[in-house]
Amino acid sequence: MNSFQEVSCKVSRDKTLLIKTKAENISLDKEVFAVNWFVTKNKTLYNFYNLLAVKSVYNVGARPIFKGEIVKKILGSDQQNMLLIVKYPSVKSFKNLIEKLYFKLISVIRIKAVKDFNFGFTTKNNFKASKTKDTTKKYAVHHYSGEHTSATKKIVIDLASRYQVKLFYSGSVSSLVHIKNKDKNPKQIPCNMDEILLWYSDSEESIMAFIENKSYKEFIAQTSNSYLGILDRSL
Repeated sequence: MNSFQEVSCKVSRDKTLLIKTKAENISLDKEVFAVNWFVTKNKTLYNFYNLLAVKSVYNVGARPIFKGEIVKKILGSDQQNMLLIVKYPSVKSFKNLIEKLYFKLISVIRIKAVKDFNFGFTTKNNFKASKTKDTTKKYAVHHYSGEHTSATKKIVIDLASRYQVKLFYSGSVSSLVHIKNKDKNPKQIPCNMDEILLWYSDSEESIMAFIENKSYKEFIAQTSNSYLGILDRSL
């Protein structure tokens, strides 16, 4: 008998979201960080949706910790241009959010505003990260498939400090969302990453020098489907 966990969320009469852990012994009762990675079809409409949704998000104990738009692609084939990371006390608090009638209604706006939507719940890795709300800093996202050991990730985090680059967030995808329509098999919402690293610095030049370091290039070479991009932060 395995110990995979699953949470079911009823979003309409015929549609259910199933949130399933990727591995055994992952708890859906602990803090998670939802990674939203997508293309905005209509940025104004998406920002309007955010304004409508924020109170409901806060009411379940969740907090958006980062929102940024890609301004330069460095590596990878992704077309997504927007990254939003939201901290939830647990997956069950996310369930409480999306099952609210008001949130179901305004989600229609989000659907019209975005496309190529990737989504997964991540667990924060046990590294010291530097908290900041400074939107004037330069940020870089690196997500990839495959998993590095904690020791390997620690090497690049230590390397970053030599370039005055700091770690904002490091997470591993721990659970995925599946859509189940009536009488059909569940279909997973795409999540094209296993790990995500979010860096920041005072200048783009510092980030680029860090990324060009031989050790970081070796780190990238040991992954698959790596994506790297520079972001302008708005939240």
